[in-house]
Amino acid sequence: TKKDKETAHTSLVEYHGTVYSEWRNDLLVSGLAGKSISRIHLFCGSDPKLVDTIDFGFRVRGIAELPDGNLLILEDGNPATLFLMTRK
Repeated sequence: TKKDKETAHTSLVEYHGTVYSEWRNDLLVSGLAGKSISRIHLFCGSDPKLVDTIDFGFRVRGIAELPDGNLLILEDGNPATLFLMTRK
């Protein structure tokens, strides 16, 4: 199933910003095969839960949180493209 396919994870970020306040302290995991970023919520005393998958339509090589809470998304490729992810 789609849920079970390999995603080839490439980076892991614990989000601390305020731009996406509902993501605070969640893990953001980028993936090459899945062409997406998965958001995993950590619950005190229980198992982590996948709460959202954001499809980018391209292989995501990396993700980084900027000091202002926005995100940088690095597309896999040569040359690679760097995207700034902000709230509308």
